[in-house]
Amino acid sequence: MTISFEISQSYPTRDQSDLEILDPSRVRALHRLFDRSDDDFDLDGGLCILDHWVYFWNDFPTSLIGDDGHEVVGDFLREYNFANPRRMYAGGEIRSLEKLEFNTQTRMVSKIEEVVNKNGRSGAMVFVTIRHEIFQSERLCRTESQRLVYLEGPSNATYPEIVNIGAHYLPRALIDYGEVSEQGDLRAHMIASASALFRFSALTYNSHRIHLDRQYCQEVDHYPGLVVHGPLLAMAALEVISRMDPSRQLRSFDFRAHAPVFEGESVELCAKNVNDDNVEVHLFKGDLGVMVVNGQYF
Repeated sequence: MTISFEISQSYPTRDQSDLEILDPSRVRALHRLFDRSDDDFDLDGGLCILDHWVYFWNDFPTSLIGDDGHEVVGDFLREYNFANPRRMYAGGEIRSLEKLEFNTQTRMVSKIEEVVNKNGRSGAMVFVTIRHEIFQSERLCRTESQRLVYLEGPSNATYPEIVNIGAHYLPRALIDYGEVSEQGDLRAHMIASASALFRFSALTYNSHRIHLDRQYCQEVDHYPGLVVHGPLLAMAALEVISRMDPSRQLRSFDFRAHAPVFEGESVELCAKNVNDDNVEVHLFKGDLGVMVVNGQYF
């Protein structure tokens, strides 16, 4: 795998790793997380629009791991004097241009496009937009604009207590689906356990302690429990879209996160077809909207 940060101004260029062969076993493992059977796996069909998230790991050396489990912050954040920044996934836009093949040498080139400093209710925030381009045989197959937000210090928000925190919820699927309506709409519910969060962290080589270390979450970042990965919520929305019409693939997938979700919280996913070509999914916990997803079919 290759992730090359071609950063303008004072941001240094760095190569993080080599080219990667897209081993289908990782996507098979992802299917297990969502309780998909082997019958749902199409080796010849290539990667679905979000499957590249289980490749191109940010495999920095252990010596560079910061206190939060991420790589130590770069120079572009140090200038904002964030002593202990919280990192969250704010959203992204993915475009599927050509099929990504399994078992094929693949290159991803990444560039920091924008760094914006803002002030919000929770204090100072730095939004970082990273552009990813994925190539096979010099063909541009997929693009992604990834938005991250860094927040200063621990959370000062008030969160409700999580009932039965740390429970494994007995054997159950990650997502509980309803029936597809006559209009093609679908509602589903999701509860992520600590075990599910660990498995997704392993699939994405993500050592961020907010997903793994409950004591760190509560004592350092002041969260009530483990935080559900933003990409895991986005993939859950994609699973619901796929359940609505398994025969169709998305050529675009946009999502925006609005609020964190924690282990053990019930999330409702409400998917509906806007028209023949577009679908949207709204994610709620109670009355609070936590994510909005918009997809466009081929």
